[in-house]
Amino acid sequence: QMDEITDYLKEINEKVDDILRAQKDAVLADMIGVDLLIEEALTVREHVGRVSGVTWSKVQAASMPIARTQGYALRQLDSLSQKLAQKADVGTIAKATREAEPRVREWLAVLARTFQLQEGLAVLELERVQDASPDELETHRAGLTVARRNRRDLIAESTSRLLAQMEETVRTANSKVLFNPIDSPAAVRASASVVEGVVEFQERLGIESVQVDG
Repeated sequence: QMDEITDYLKEINEKVDDILRAQKDAVLADMIGVDLLIEEALTVREHVGRVSGVTWSKVQAASMPIARTQGYALRQLDSLSQKLAQKADVGTIAKATREAEPRVREWLAVLARTFQLQEGLAVLELERVQDASPDELETHRAGLTVARRNRRDLIAESTSRLLAQMEETVRTANSKVLFNPIDSPAAVRASASVVEGVVEFQERLGIESVQVDG
C-alpha cells in the first residue's frame, strides 16, 4: 500500500512537498517536520535492522500532528463541497468549479501524504513492539488494522461526498445548457476533472466509494 501511495504522489502534477511548503498554516508546517523524522527513522531501521528505543523515541509522538493534518485536509475538502452546493447560477458554478479543481488535487495530495506517513509509522511501531514486547505483536497489529480501517472510512466518506456534489453540479449544468452554452460545458469539464482526480486517489488508497446521505 505504501508503494502504491508513493507512486501516486510521484505522478500528480505538483509535488506534494511544494504544496506543503506553500501553505502558511502551522498544521501543515508540523507535518513537514514529522515527515523528515519518519523518513530518518525508516532509513536508520534499514541500516540497523531493528527499531531501537532511541529511534522510536524520535517518532512516537508523530501520530498526533499527522492526524491533525489529515483532519484539516478532510475539512478543507468538505468546505469546497459545501461551497459548490451553495451555488445556483451556472456562471457562478462554472467559476467555482474551476477554482475548486486545483484545490481538490492539492488536498488529496496532502491526504495521500498523511496516509503514507501513517503507514510508515505503523511499520516502525510494529517492529518496535516486536523487539520490545513480542508477545503483544499480534494484538497490536490487530489494533492498528482497525485504526487504519477507521481512517480510510473517514476519507472514503469525505471524498464520496465530494463526488456526489460533483454529480449534482453536472446535473445542474446539463439542465441549463440551452441557456448557458458556454458556462454549462465549462462546469461539466471542471467537474469531470475533479471526479477523475478523486477516483484515482480512492483507487490508489484502496478505497471504495461509499454512498452518503444528504
